[in-house]
Amino acid sequence: MQERETVKPSGKIRFAVIVSGRASVQQGNTANPQRSKTGCIQISPSKDGPWTNMKLNYAVPAACWRFGNCVIASEATVNEGNRYVSIRSLVSITNTTNFVVDLRLRGRSVQSALSNEQGKDSSFKEDQMLIGTLEPNSVVPVPLSGLSHLAVPYMLQLRPAIHHEHMNYSWSDVQERRSQTEFRKAEILDICVSDLYESENLIFCSQIDGTSSSCPGLWFCLSIEAKEIGKDVHMDPVYDWSIVIKAPLCLSYYLPISAHYTVSSNLLGDEDSSCSRGTLNPGEAVKVHNVDPRNPLYLSLIPHGGWEQMHVCIKFLSKIYDFLIFVAHY
Repeated sequence: MQERETVKPSGKIRFAVIVSGRASVQQGNTANPQRSKTGCIQISPSKDGPWTNMKLNYAVPAACWRFGNCVIASEATVNEGNRYVSIRSLVSITNTTNFVVDLRLRGRSVQSALSNEQGKDSSFKEDQMLIGTLEPNSVVPVPLSGLSHLAVPYMLQLRPAIHHEHMNYSWSDVQERRSQTEFRKAEILDICVSDLYESENLIFCSQIDGTSSSCPGLWFCLSIEAKEIGKDVHMDPVYDWSIVIKAPLCLSYYLPISAHYTVSSNLLGDEDSSCSRGTLNPGEAVKVHNVDPRNPLYLSLIPHGGWEQMHVCIKFLSKIYDFLIFVAHY
């Protein structure tokens, strides 16, 4: 059974649309130019301000604005003659996998229930904020409250939202990438949404119940990318951050005939060591999540129609690929 979780409110944005009055145009008269000015949009974290005027620019994908003590982004689009304005935080999460995933922000705050004079240590209380469920090929912004509370850093976690086959998965943990040198720090870092930097992160969700298997968990890759969209008051760049959830391994197939594939952690392709197998159709891409991409992996590919393998494996290691050789067998 999954643990019962509570949703922490992520806050609201107050906004006002201020449109100046327009003079009615009568026959033979023209409107007063001073009364025909266009309106503007103002945003504020409270009704008492401070209020920020937003200038919509349809030529840029995103623009940044002051919002109290924070900075937010806006996007203006036109669809079938209607204008749409989207206001969000500077961190967005995109799901490119075939899984529906649950997202949360996990923080840890110190709760000083007893003072040091009583001779007892302060206790730690788990703090979390549920972002919600993210469908495949969908995007969701990170709540602004998870980015602005710098005293309580929030770490991003996900898990597959599988509600069938009696399977449950734990919240994700960041894993060490053995072939990668971290320039920032040597230790494994969690995904802190208020202190992001461009990187590729490997995460793992272990299976906590359900049928046992040789690969008891799912692997994901989190790609963190940044795009400069403006400058702050100190002329430092303001970045629009994108966190992309991807599969650690994707097989793209372009041959004109179907083929049977097996991804294995064993050179001989034993069934016990097989992590993924199935059929690839022309133009199809298969996303593989139940393999540990840090280990040597082998691909066995047999095209349909009476072919047999001469070399059974491709070794996915250090981006060096061997070639598969097939021979006609009649």
